[in-house]
Amino acid sequence: MATFTRAEIGRLDIALQVRLRMDAERVERFATLYLDGQDLPPVTVYDTDTGMVLTDGYHRVKAFRQIAREPGAPERLPYVLHAGSRAEARLHALSANDSGSLPLTPEDRVLANLVEARADQYEAARRSKGGASW
Repeated sequence: MATFTRAEIGRLDIALQVRLRMDAERVERFATLYLDGQDLPPVTVYDTDTGMVLTDGYHRVKAFRQIAREPGAPERLPYVLHAGSRAEARLHALSANDSGSLPLTPEDRVLANLVEARADQYEAARRSKGGASW
């Protein structure tokens, strides 16, 4: 399985986050598990034409980065890599967060819908002769 170093994680595109805020308790729980040597599921990344995009695992990434300098912190974070378009990455991010272990709040759903609508606008503008108009 592929892994990221802390420096490599800093270069990930995190723009597809569909939550308004991180769950601090969840981040702390993951940080504790990492420090205890527990293996957590790998994060999911898409290799798109715009770069490497994180689509699932925002809380795990935050926990991993938060404990970077602590004794016993893991040096590398496992990930699963998919090749695809940014649109495919966006769909994965939306579905992973909607069906994951931490359900989306009503506010998160509003943000997810805005992300989806904005992406649709961008794609339509990109395909038009005039380019982006917003």
